[in-house]
Amino acid sequence: MGIVHRDIKCDNIMVDINIKKGEHNFMIADFGFSTYLGFEEKCHSKLGTRNYVAPEICNEEKYGKAVDIWSLGIVFYTIYFGRFPYFKSKDNQKL
Repeated sequence: MGIVHRDIKCDNIMVDINIKKGEHNFMIADFGFSTYLGFEEKCHSKLGTRNYVAPEICNEEKYGKAVDIWSLGIVFYTIYFGRFPYFKSKDNQKL
């Protein structure tokens, strides 16, 4: 759809559980940092939550929609292992 969220983290994932049907629906919330990116368009704003952002954002490089895939990887790792894949900063602050 051309949208980059730029702040995917565990706090922004919502789960709707329907026990009778045995369904789980996952939704991403809080689109405050999101923006529309055209094909091959790049961003350069330093946004996101420190422990979830892709390296290109931290390095202040131009980036695309792939930064959301990085953040999802951090979310999945955290859910599976119960910890961050690397050292967690003392404060889970925004950049």
